[in-house]
Amino acid sequence: MNSKKKRTIFGVVAGQVADVEQKHLLKGIISQARCLDIDIAVISNLYNPEQTRSEINCENKIYDIILSPELSGIILSAESLLNRELQTYVMELVKKSKLPTVVVFGQIEGFTCLCADDVADFEMMTDHLIEKHNITKIDMLTGPESIQASLSRAEGYKKSLEAHGIKFEESRLHFGNFWYESGEALAMKYINKELPMPEAVVCANDYMAYSLCDTLINHGIKIPEDISVVGYEYVDQRIYHQPLLTTFNKNRHGIGAEAVRILYEKIYNKKVEDTLNFKSEVIYGNSCACGPSHIHLNNEMKSAALTRHYIDMSIHSQFEHRLTECCSFFELVTVAQKFTYLIRNALGVYLCVYENWYHNNFEKTKEKNSDCMICYNIRDHIYTDNVPSIFQKNSPMPASLWSHETPLAFYCCPVFFQNKLFGYLIITYDEADGYDSIFRNWIKAFSNAMEFIRMKNDISYLLKCQNVPEKHDPLTGMYNINGLSYALEVAKSSSPEQFVFVMLRINMLSDNFTPTEQEKKLNSTVQAGNIIKSLIKNEKEFCCTIDQNTFLFIGYAGYDPGYEEILCDKLNFNIIHNTDIARTFGMDSFTVISHRTSDTSLSSEDITNLMNLKIEKITNEYIEKIKEKEYKNFSQIKTDIYTQPLYLFTTEALCRKFCFSEGYFRSLYKKFNNISFHQDCIISKITYAKYLLYTSAADNTSVASRCGYEDEKYFQRIFKKCTGLTPGQYRNIISSE
Repeated sequence: MNSKKKRTIFGVVAGQVADVEQKHLLKGIISQARCLDIDIAVISNLYNPEQTRSEINCENKIYDIILSPELSGIILSAESLLNRELQTYVMELVKKSKLPTVVVFGQIEGFTCLCADDVADFEMMTDHLIEKHNITKIDMLTGPESIQASLSRAEGYKKSLEAHGIKFEESRLHFGNFWYESGEALAMKYINKELPMPEAVVCANDYMAYSLCDTLINHGIKIPEDISVVGYEYVDQRIYHQPLLTTFNKNRHGIGAEAVRILYEKIYNKKVEDTLNFKSEVIYGNSCACGPSHIHLNNEMKSAALTRHYIDMSIHSQFEHRLTECCSFFELVTVAQKFTYLIRNALGVYLCVYENWYHNNFEKTKEKNSDCMICYNIRDHIYTDNVPSIFQKNSPMPASLWSHETPLAFYCCPVFFQNKLFGYLIITYDEADGYDSIFRNWIKAFSNAMEFIRMKNDISYLLKCQNVPEKHDPLTGMYNINGLSYALEVAKSSSPEQFVFVMLRINMLSDNFTPTEQEKKLNSTVQAGNIIKSLIKNEKEFCCTIDQNTFLFIGYAGYDPGYEEILCDKLNFNIIHNTDIARTFGMDSFTVISHRTSDTSLSSEDITNLMNLKIEKITNEYIEKIKEKEYKNFSQIKTDIYTQPLYLFTTEALCRKFCFSEGYFRSLYKKFNNISFHQDCIISKITYAKYLLYTSAADNTSVASRCGYEDEKYFQRIFKKCTGLTPGQYRNIISSE
C-alpha cells in the first residue's frame, strides 16, 4: 500500500439513505468528491420515522458525529430528516460545529441552499403534454397545501397553461399527501363521476401517479388511450406498475455534485468549473403516447434483478440462526465476517463499539457511553490487519481508515437496541454507491444479537433472572409477597407522604373449577394481571400478585384527591370490556376496592390485611345472596346487562322468561344489586361510555351513538348525572391520570 495520504472529509447528513431519492443525491455527491480527491462520510439513521418513536430514538445519536474534528464541511439533505425534533437537534449540531455547510432540498436561513427548480420542472412537464400530445384538459395532483413544494409544483403547472393560452381552473388542481392513497382517492372521484375525466393528470410525485394509474386500470379505464398520466421524482418502481409510467427525473445527481463544488470553493477558495444544470430529465413510458425509453427500462430491470438476488440470498442465508448460536462477542464478529456478502457492493465493513457497550441499561444505571471506542475490521479488501483499533468517540473512526490510495465513501449507521446505543457500523465504497434497504435487516439482526450477547454475559442480569421466583410471580411477572416487602422498603426510603392502594380480586365465589374452566381461570389471571399493570405510569408505582386471584396496586407519587376512584374506574371498565372475566365468570366474580393513607409505616402484612378485610366484607355479602333461590338468575341478568350494554333489555321480556310479575322482578333485582333494574341499565351504558372515552378518540356524538343514545345532549346530561362530569371532562381526567 503506497503513497497513502489523509484526505479532506466532507460529512453528508441525511436520513434513511437507503431510499432511492437519497441514493440518487449521494451518487452525485460521491462522484464529484472523487473528482476532487475528497472522502465522503455519510451520517444517517436507519428508520427515520416522521413521528417520534421512543423505542428507536436512540438511533439518532449517530448525528453526534457531526461534531467530529475530522470533518471539514457538511452537506445537509434537509428533505430527508422527517421528524421536527430531529431537524432541530441536527441543526443545533451543525451550528455548533461551525463548519461550512451547504443545504440541499431545503431553505434554511444563514446557509447556502440548493433546490431543484420545481416551478420550471412542472412547467416543462405540462409543456410536454400540451406541445407533444396536443392535450389541453389537464388536471394536477399535488401534495399538501401547507407544503411549499406542493405550491411550487402547482405554480409551474399554472405557468405552462398560461403560456399556452389555456385558462387555469381551480377545480382542476387537487391537493393530496404525496402518498399512494391520494392517487387512489382522485381516481375514484373520476370513476364515480364526482369529477369530469380530464385528458391527462400531472402528478407531483411517482407514488401518487402509480396508485392513480393502478386504480384507473383496475376499473377498466385505458391509459393512455382514455387518459394520460405523468409522474415526478423517478423512484425506480416503474416495472411494478402498468402501464410503464412516464415520469420526470429531478436532477438529484447534479444537485449533489453542485453541493460538493460549492463546499470545496468555500473551504479552499478555488474556482471549480460549473458545468452543471438542474433541469429534470424526461423518462419516457407508456402512460402517455411517447412509448418507453429502452435504455432506462433495461437499467431498471437490471436493478430489480440485482435487488431480487440479494433478497433471495438474505432469505435463504443462515445469518440470524448463526447469530443466535453465538455465546461471545468474538463469535459474533466471526459470524458477521462470514455474512458481509449480504451487504451489497461493500468494499469494507467496520464495527465501532463503545468500550463499555456490554454494560447494563445506561438509562437506568445513569452510566454513560465511554469515551473510548473499539473498531473491529469485519471485512476489508484492502487491509489484512484484523487487530482491533482503539480511538476516541469524538472521531468518527480510527485514523488508519482515513489513509488510502483513492477517495472513499464511508457510510456511518447506528448499531443499537431500543435505548442502548452500542456504537455504529461503517461501510466503505470505492465508487458512487451505497447500501440498500435490505441492509436494514442485516444490521437489525446483528444489533439484536449484540443485545443477546450482552444479556448472556451480564452477571447482574443473570442474577436477576435467578431471583424471579424469589421476588416475582412467574405467571404475571409482577412482585409476589416477598417482592412486595422489598418494593415497600424501596418506596419508604424516599420518604413518601402517603400511599394509595387499589386491590383487584377475581374468582371471588368459587375455587372449584373443571379442567376446561381451569384453563379459562389461568387466562383470566393473566388478563387481570395485565390490566392492573397498565395502571403504572411512573417509577413511584408498582403492582404485586398477592395470590392467584388477588392483585394489588401501590402508588406514592402525591396524587390529587379522587385519584384512587379513577384507578378503580379504569379497572372496572377494562375488566368488563377488555377481558373475558366478566363474560365467563360473571359480574360477581370480581371486585375492586381502594384505600388512601398517610400512615407510611405500614408493612406488607398490614396492607394486605387491611385490603383483605374490605374484600372479605364484600365477599360475605355475596355469599349471603347466593343462598337466595333466585340469585343465580339475577346474577346472570346483571352480567348480560354489563357485557352487552347495547342490547335492549326490558322487564317485560325478562319477566316472561322467568315467570315473574314486574313488581316482584324489580323488587328482587334491587334486593340483590342495591340498585334498580332501570338504573343499572343506565350505569352499564355509562360504564361502556367511560371505556370508549378512555380507549378511543371517538367524539361525544360517536360515543353516544355507540352506547345507544341518539340524542347527544341527552347522553351528556345522563353522563354528568351519573359521574358529576361531562364526557369531555371525564376523558381529560382519565387520560391524564
